[in-house]
Amino acid sequence: MTDPLLLLIDMLAVFRFSRLIVADSIFDTPRSWLLARWPGDETVFGTTPTAEPPPYVHAVTGIELIWVDGTWMAARPRWFGKWLSCIWCVSPYVAAAVVMARSWWDWWQYPALVAALSAVAGIIHVRTSE
Repeated sequence: MTDPLLLLIDMLAVFRFSRLIVADSIFDTPRSWLLARWPGDETVFGTTPTAEPPPYVHAVTGIELIWVDGTWMAARPRWFGKWLSCIWCVSPYVAAAVVMARSWWDWWQYPALVAALSAVAGIIHVRTSE
């Protein structure tokens, strides 16, 4: 890839797709489902104390929970949950997918451009709403 414009578009697409996976509300439901099964360091399972002594086992997922500062957290966080909650961790994989898509498919320029324009709109919104 030698065209600087295509590189910029792909960089913004990587940012947008990474943020979509890690933080955007449109993926809250699948992200919550995944984090309930493979919790990360910051996955909260609730804030209501129980009469049972810790460790407490989550009824649906079987995850062992401990009471930490007023919230139920996973006793042993999983690597996948940590990865799913970290934009620095997700972005190299998204970047690899974007590079492969750019090299394999001519039509990739359209979704990449849409993602890049969405990223720019989001950045402008954050900057102007402060």
